[in-house]
Amino acid sequence: MSGDRRSRKPVNRVGTILNPKNQFSFGLAGAFHLFLISKTIFMKKVIFSAAALMLASAFSFAGTPETKTEAKAKPEVKTSSTVYHYTSESTAPGAFANTANWSEGPSDNPTCGSYNNKPCEITADDAADLSSMLNGQSNSNVLLITDRNRQ
Repeated sequence: MSGDRRSRKPVNRVGTILNPKNQFSFGLAGAFHLFLISKTIFMKKVIFSAAALMLASAFSFAGTPETKTEAKAKPEVKTSSTVYHYTSESTAPGAFANTANWSEGPSDNPTCGSYNNKPCEITADDAADLSSMLNGQSNSNVLLITDRNRQ
């Protein structure tokens, strides 16, 4: 009967006979070996997790040179301003806010700065800035934002 496979009992790697109800019954040496394997797998998971955490931390501080310069973008410094003077004699409502009534350059009017009836000079970065400053302003508001007024 040595050739009959059914009569043979299964044997594990270490040579002990396996229990048909519990395939992992290796005895004391097998249990210790199983403990070491599970401990090794656990430690590998811990080390891998720690390495992944360190890698994620390193990437959170890293950045390309382009992103570092974009984050520290320098504000535009406007180096020069332009003086505009009021050229019209009109005091009609809205006349002071009309950019067509203003010309680039300082005023040569001798009464500039002496009276508060009409605007005299205003300082702006450019014509677009002048337009945005005057847009929608009443005559009294324009008199308040001008640098100097005249008769």
